[in-house]
Amino acid sequence: MAAQYCLFVQNRYSHQVDCTSPNALRLSPFVDVINALWLLLTNVGFAAGPVLRYLMPHSHDRLHCIRCDSKGRDRSATAERPLADMPVRTDFRPFYLPIWSSLLTSNTTYTKHSNSRACGGNLLHLSNAQLVAYSRLFSTGVLREFASLGRSPLFSRLAREAGLHQRRNHLPTIASAFDAAFDFLKTVNRRDEYIYKAALTQRVLLGRHSLRTASMLSEFRVGSCKADLVILNGTATVYEIKSERDSLSRLSNQLEMYRKVFAKVYVIAAERFVEDILRESDSHVGVLKLSSRLQVQTVREAICGADGICGATLLDSLRIAEAIDVLKRLGQPVPVAPNTLLRAELRKIFVQLDPSVLHGVAVQVLKAHRSLAGLQDLVTALPSSLTAAALTTPLAAVERERLAAAIDSPFENALAWS
Repeated sequence: MAAQYCLFVQNRYSHQVDCTSPNALRLSPFVDVINALWLLLTNVGFAAGPVLRYLMPHSHDRLHCIRCDSKGRDRSATAERPLADMPVRTDFRPFYLPIWSSLLTSNTTYTKHSNSRACGGNLLHLSNAQLVAYSRLFSTGVLREFASLGRSPLFSRLAREAGLHQRRNHLPTIASAFDAAFDFLKTVNRRDEYIYKAALTQRVLLGRHSLRTASMLSEFRVGSCKADLVILNGTATVYEIKSERDSLSRLSNQLEMYRKVFAKVYVIAAERFVEDILRESDSHVGVLKLSSRLQVQTVREAICGADGICGATLLDSLRIAEAIDVLKRLGQPVPVAPNTLLRAELRKIFVQLDPSVLHGVAVQVLKAHRSLAGLQDLVTALPSSLTAAALTTPLAAVERERLAAAIDSPFENALAWS
């Protein structure tokens, strides 16, 4: 057939096979043969039975399907019906799937995947384009559209690309759609940078501090790098994120730059990166990992020290108004020069300042100029899945109100936006 659906098999205790086609699935004749052999061997207690059982999938793994066309291209993104709506067959047992999966027709592909409430308890294969769509739902562009227009055509398009429109009956509001997307992304091995930012926001910024006493910066420019997340309290702490989708190729240069601006440097990473980071980074760099339950766990504490702060690099990270405020608080004269030459004049002063003193005052200035104290009402109004995005997207008061109102709109209506 030009477009063939393959089996969706739930975990091995359910003993069910979901057919992802309205019509009965036509399996390769090899499957029926091996199925009969399996039943024969297990029923008569043949010696090969234990061997086959040894090959069964792990109890926590789940197998799901990819809809492919005759050329082997992934067509899952165009599926019109969710798996929950498909008929269920119970005459196949999943124990021997690893054995006969290679015997299926060439355009049937099996992969392993973790569970996801975003799909209403069922598992759907997601192409790279769909994974990107899930991640982009939490982008600044989507929130800015909601805030400025009260609606977001970009959100509508991304929700469809991600496949959330197939679950519209289970997602009454836009807020619930964001929560469903977040629940999918937070699954181990699918987590992106936003999931790590959300965990740091909840566990560190709001868990240990508050919006009145601390501030948070995202994508903060540091030389040729951008710091993923910076939390300002009594000091400046930077968090470099290395999620399951990242690599460590640029980490060495990033850590070197961060020591010139921040007193404490942490890397929060996926489990598979932790040993490499511990081995390749200096002892003053802290290492954190994110557990499967989104707990931030300390592997190595960061050593706090502002002696390595570079005045010129710090200046380049500040806005002109912030740099001038730093000089005023230090009792330093503010140079008078044209805008095109002002930063060069400021640099001459910054490089002569004591690094520790400069760092302390810069933290005070950044907290004052980029305070989050007025965002408490917005955080309360939005679902927790959007907290990190809301705190890192600058919005006017009227835009925050419009955003909060739009998020409560029906998800069904949002799918019609264009």
